[in-house]
Amino acid sequence: SAALPSGKKVEVIAKRFLSIKDKELGLIRYRLKSLNFSAPVKIISYLDGDVQNEDSNYDEKFWIEVERKIGVTEGYLLMETKKTGFRVCHGMCTRIFLNGSEQTCNKEPMEKEKGIANVFEVSLKEGDEITIEKYIAIHSSLYSDKAGLMKQTGISVKKAVAAGFQHFSVDANLYRGRQKT
Repeated sequence: SAALPSGKKVEVIAKRFLSIKDKELGLIRYRLKSLNFSAPVKIISYLDGDVQNEDSNYDEKFWIEVERKIGVTEGYLLMETKKTGFRVCHGMCTRIFLNGSEQTCNKEPMEKEKGIANVFEVSLKEGDEITIEKYIAIHSSLYSDKAGLMKQTGISVKKAVAAGFQHFSVDANLYRGRQKT
């Protein structure tokens, strides 16, 4: 658990999963439990394409935004390098649960140049637990056709969400079991 400067205490459990089987997938789950307070909570789930490589010339940014799409719970960001035309599409879907029940809380999509976000607001009462699940898929023109990157990324995100976080936890446990023998 963590104590905030205000005296509020929260328990945090984070779980990250990178798929060996489906290399384009990454999932993260945060569980936040209020131990001694009630308050509204704002959650911002985002993708940021405005990145810079350490080895770039003179702090030059070399990613160009090609396309972005944002919906209520999911979003996609297609980026391309300036010189080589290499493309990467990032997709995400965020699900919010309160005490185990999926929420249709206030959801607000946000977008900016080279970035997208979903903003969620949940009312938290003392003892409540919020679970945030973020499903991410990344496809590139190294392995896929440039023209179909956005579509392929969307299919991967939707398949991951349909399977659910628990499905990937089971896969990970099966893999760990095989590694020990």
